[in-house]
Amino acid sequence: MKRQEIGRKLAIGGVWALLGRMSSVVLVVAVNGLASRLLSASDMGAYFLSMSLVAVVSILAQVGLNYGIVKLLASEMAVQETARVKGYILTSIQLVVGLSFLLALILNQPFAQTLTLKLFNSTALTDQVGLIAVWAALYSLQSLLAETWRGLQKIDHATVFGGLSSQFFILASLGLLIMLKQPTTLHTVVVVSITSISISLVLSLLLLAPQLSQLGRAEAISVHRLMSFSWPFLFTSLTAFLLSQADLWLVGFFSAEHDVAYYGAAMRITLLSTMPLAIVNAVIPPFLAERHTVGDHRGMETLLRSTSLVAFLPAFALFVAYWAFGAEILELVFSVGYSQGAPILLVLTGGYLVQIFCGSPSYTLMMTGNQKAMMTITLAAAALMIGAGAMGAKLFGPIGIAWGSFIGLSSQSIAMWLWVRVRLGVWTHPDFSRLFSLHQTLSSLLRKAPAQ
Repeated sequence: MKRQEIGRKLAIGGVWALLGRMSSVVLVVAVNGLASRLLSASDMGAYFLSMSLVAVVSILAQVGLNYGIVKLLASEMAVQETARVKGYILTSIQLVVGLSFLLALILNQPFAQTLTLKLFNSTALTDQVGLIAVWAALYSLQSLLAETWRGLQKIDHATVFGGLSSQFFILASLGLLIMLKQPTTLHTVVVVSITSISISLVLSLLLLAPQLSQLGRAEAISVHRLMSFSWPFLFTSLTAFLLSQADLWLVGFFSAEHDVAYYGAAMRITLLSTMPLAIVNAVIPPFLAERHTVGDHRGMETLLRSTSLVAFLPAFALFVAYWAFGAEILELVFSVGYSQGAPILLVLTGGYLVQIFCGSPSYTLMMTGNQKAMMTITLAAAALMIGAGAMGAKLFGPIGIAWGSFIGLSSQSIAMWLWVRVRLGVWTHPDFSRLFSLHQTLSSLLRKAPAQ
């Protein structure tokens, strides 16, 4: 692919990712804000836990393909192997649909409800396990299709159908419930979520069908072949989930449901600080895979350090804002009482600030065939986080769990940052020499996209 074409696609993808991610984060925070006004603090805590449960079930159902499909499709598209691209897509969809159905059946068994009750001590959550299983199955397929679009370098479709459209439908539905002053329970919110994802999923599939027909005949891809590539991504995804969500589970295990609500509210606000890096990570994976395929590590580093600087500056500004006005922000977005999560918000944001400073080493490892190294690093960091979080919970309560999350996330980010340097000779942190020429930093994503 020529330099101008890479630059054009990167620019268009960047705009879509920027607008989409900003809109998505705003929608997620708005949805949670409306839900907090419809549900009691206890039900809100159960709602946060149910979303976390959906996330982990969907990770299992996707068996690492939510990351692996991007690498596979981008690499094959770079060499115009369209038959193989179509084969990967079809086999991936069949595999994820089958596993989602299997996991939904398992979660509908009585032992699953018993386990959920013992783990989270929440009857409200336990009563909804069956519906949560359906929610998780639909979410799994939605996530896979979004990453399929990303692997095809259709960042606009990946952005819209990766959660933006479904969150919009949820927001509209909850807003209608508030306007109608309808009594709302956790069951109602779960049903609204299922319906919204279903609508988004149907639209995504309808648009994908003609794309697949343009690829011609599909090469036969075995499930074994797909799994042999994706399984390290599965363990990486699970351990990454532990780093991002296990602290909420620890709060659910050690604390009352209203504490889960306050902790979950703080976690949702931190989405604003992670948004810049998330935008970068929504755009650059296929380009990293492509640059690695043609052996251009210098161009890869230029891309990584430029985008890292753009992500770090607004994240640091938000950290300062949370330090000064965290309590007021929480009560504005949610409601009275949620200001108790302000200290947690600051600690969690500090951990993400370290991650953002390190840039995108995780995606660099995944897109360059070093997913096993990432899996090992993430597993070690997750173990450290859980151990520190459990100890912190016993000594200090929810704030101790937040510090455990900080330790785990920071250690993972720094370890991957160093490993990328050792393994690939590439730095991923911000290039502060561009600090006073941000317009050049942004335009370099167009002008200096490495040529093939």
